[in-house]
Amino acid sequence: MGEGVDAALELDRKWRAVVTEAEALRAQRNAQTEEVARKKRAREPADELLALLKTSAERAKALDAEARELDDSLRDLLARLPNLPHPAIPTGTAEANRVVRTWGEPPTFTFPPRPHWELGAARAAASRSG
Repeated sequence: MGEGVDAALELDRKWRAVVTEAEALRAQRNAQTEEVARKKRAREPADELLALLKTSAERAKALDAEARELDDSLRDLLARLPNLPHPAIPTGTAEANRVVRTWGEPPTFTFPPRPHWELGAARAAASRSG
């Protein structure tokens, strides 16, 4: 159980680092784009900045793809981790369970009740035939 939690924490750490780098790169690209626009208005050469923007665009795509992959992996791992039971839950078999509270009176039947999975299957079969 601890290994799954440790793996999730590591994936989350990596995802956060990639997202932080991607956001910093976006901020840098925005500043560079403004600088290119300023240079073009002033009729100054901006070739060097345009080359940097192209390179950073490729890096931004790679970071976004990596962030999506890490996020998907993290969500998949978290979906497979079980919920932790409350500390007051007794360990062991069903016989170790205790009734904490009840609501109303338990129903009584004039017939032996069937489990819900049998009722659901019977209802599905009836809806297909009718």
